[in-house]
Amino acid sequence: MNFKKRLFNKYGYDYPIFLSDLGWMGLSEGYIRSALSRLVKSGEIARFSRGIYFFQQETRFGKSWIQIPLIFDKKYVNSKGAVVGFYSGLNLENLLGLSTQIPATTEITTNATTKNRRLKVGSYRLLLIRPRVAVNSRNVTVLKFLNIVERLELTSFRKGDFNILSAFIKKNNLKKDQVLQIARCYPKQTLKKLDQTGLINELA
Repeated sequence: MNFKKRLFNKYGYDYPIFLSDLGWMGLSEGYIRSALSRLVKSGEIARFSRGIYFFQQETRFGKSWIQIPLIFDKKYVNSKGAVVGFYSGLNLENLLGLSTQIPATTEITTNATTKNRRLKVGSYRLLLIRPRVAVNSRNVTVLKFLNIVERLELTSFRKGDFNILSAFIKKNNLKKDQVLQIARCYPKQTLKKLDQTGLINELA
C-alpha cells in the first residue's frame, strides 16, 4: 500500500495529521517529510501549518477545510494517546451546564505550555493556561473540579449548581484525600469555597 493511501485510510478527509504522530508508519522521518512535501506540491494533500497536514475534498461550496477544534484536542488535550490537558474556565462551566454563556475564546489548561498565552488559529481564539499541577489521566477529573471551585462566586452559587457538582463528584468517584492534596497547590480561597459550599462533604 502506498504512502498516500496508508495516510488516507487512517485519517480520511479534514482530519489533522501531525508529522510528529507518524511513527506508526515505520518509516524514517526524512522519508515522511519528503513524501509529504511531494504530496503538497502535487495538491494531493494540504498543509495547514508547520507539521500539520490534512486531506481536502471538493464540496459544492469549494474545497473542505481542516477541523480546527480537533487540532486543539490532539495538541493540547489528548496528545499521542495521553491526557495532557482539559477544557477549562467558562468552556468547562458550559460543558457541565453551570453556564449558558458561549465563550468567545476556547480555554485549555495544558501541560503543553509553560506560561499562559493567547493564540489565534483561523477564526478561533485560544487561551492556553499553565496547570498548577501537571495533568494526567489519573488527576484530570480532580483538576476540572478544582478549576470550577476556584472560579465559583459564592454570592451567585445556587442549589442547582450544587446538584450539578455533586453529581460530577459521584460520577467520577472523587476522593477527598486526593482533592485536598491537589487543592494545596491552589489559592487558599479554593479550600474555603469547598467548605463553604458544602461540596467537601460530597467527596468520598
